[in-house]
Amino acid sequence: MPAKRELLQALKDATTAYNEKIEQSKAAIKKLEDENIEISKDLEELVTISTLVAANAKNAADATQAIEKFKQENEELIKEAEAEKPGVARNQSYSIAYDSFRAKLLAYNAELPLALATDLNEKTLKFYNEINKHDHPSDRLKSLKLPTAAGEKIAIEFENGDSCDALQVLSEGHIRCLGLAILLAKITRDSLPFLIFDDVVNSIDDEHRSAIIDLILNPEEVGNRQLIVTTHGEDFVKRLENAVPIKRYEKTVTRIDFLRPLAAKKITVKLDSPRHYLVVATRSYQEGRMRDSLSYVRKAFEEELNRLWKKIASKGLSAQISVGMRGPGEPDLMNLARGLYNFLDKRDISVFQETMPYLGEMIGIGQKYPIEWSCMNKGTHEEEQKEEFDPVVVRRMLEAVVKLDEAIEAPAACGGLQTKEMLAKHP
Repeated sequence: MPAKRELLQALKDATTAYNEKIEQSKAAIKKLEDENIEISKDLEELVTISTLVAANAKNAADATQAIEKFKQENEELIKEAEAEKPGVARNQSYSIAYDSFRAKLLAYNAELPLALATDLNEKTLKFYNEINKHDHPSDRLKSLKLPTAAGEKIAIEFENGDSCDALQVLSEGHIRCLGLAILLAKITRDSLPFLIFDDVVNSIDDEHRSAIIDLILNPEEVGNRQLIVTTHGEDFVKRLENAVPIKRYEKTVTRIDFLRPLAAKKITVKLDSPRHYLVVATRSYQEGRMRDSLSYVRKAFEEELNRLWKKIASKGLSAQISVGMRGPGEPDLMNLARGLYNFLDKRDISVFQETMPYLGEMIGIGQKYPIEWSCMNKGTHEEEQKEEFDPVVVRRMLEAVVKLDEAIEAPAACGGLQTKEMLAKHP
């Protein structure tokens, strides 16, 4: 019995060992199967990669072939493109510079209203009121404020206290006067050496033109710089020229006329064609045209009387004169001259006394028969002259009017030296 038990136990042990080996074999088989699956996947991936490699190689070959073909077909374009590279680089630098410059312009534009308006309000107000000095007092301004930022308005206040936007209430002519006042304020503040007026009196009425002449020739403000004036207003230029004192005319005024085309459509320029009455009168005298000289002497005398009257009023005097009139209309020149002479001859009047001798000479004070006045009338009115004009009388009248002009502008320097020089060419 013990032998059977040992045999049975040996059989069991052998069976157990066999089963363990079977289990180990199954595990090994399972492991191999798993490894085979992984290998299959790797094989599939290898096939895919090989396919992609082959496809990429083919694409690369095709691309290389296409590039070579493109280079061959576009060899000239490629050379041109290479040649353009420096230009492109230069243009890129320009683009960068433009962007920087544009940014600076935008910044400057944003700050410009404030820069322009700085310290301009007071001068602009002064110049505007001077241009409009002949307007009704209610039209003059009490205060003015220029915009200091984009979108702001030009605020004005009239003498009666009304405040408003200048561009909403001012007429076209007054807006132009305001623009001119701003321009003049700007150049005087910045001390610019010259000023260009392009058609300065366009859309500006006559009374403002007269005030503009007074303002731009005022040496204390605008007139101490070079003025370049272009205009189609013949009367304005004539008035502007005659407002320049004769002793400064030759050195300070240059006139260029563009003549109107009549026959051929072409530009015709004429130089040295003054409209200053005394200059023309002097030239006419020097050329022996006594009647023409007398005609311009009368016009010069009339202009000087008006200028003298304005200057008397500018001194704060009530320049009310008494004149006799022969009929409706404006007083004649003789009565105006006598009225100014009598006003300046008053005991309590001390201004412009240097003009008295020349006024008296022109109107014949102390003469029983005013020869000069008679001669000037005959020279002005077209009529038959039985005898020629006396050049000595004409010369004396011309000298008197020139001296009167100098006395009005510079009473302390009203000598006759320049007059003698002007007329020295005539024998």
